[in-house]
Amino acid sequence: MRCRAEYAYPGRPLEVWDGRRWQKVIEVLDEIQTPLDKRFKVVCENGNEYWLVYDPDRDGWQVTAAGSDGKITQKENQ
Repeated sequence: MRCRAEYAYPGRPLEVWDGRRWQKVIEVLDEIQTPLDKRFKVVCENGNEYWLVYDPDRDGWQVTAAGSDGKITQKENQ
């Protein structure tokens, strides 16, 4: 994950690793702060939608592809 952070980490997602190459984030559809993590739903240049979840306790990201039926399927852990 590559993201912008002007005042707090994580900030706006910029790129997502899809397993082969970096995909540019072209739109952030949703941003949710929970007591445990921060979540972003994004659309990348390849047209795919992903949920990006940042866990501050592990200082790590989980990236999952949003399926066309609305279900979330595992894409990558980082």
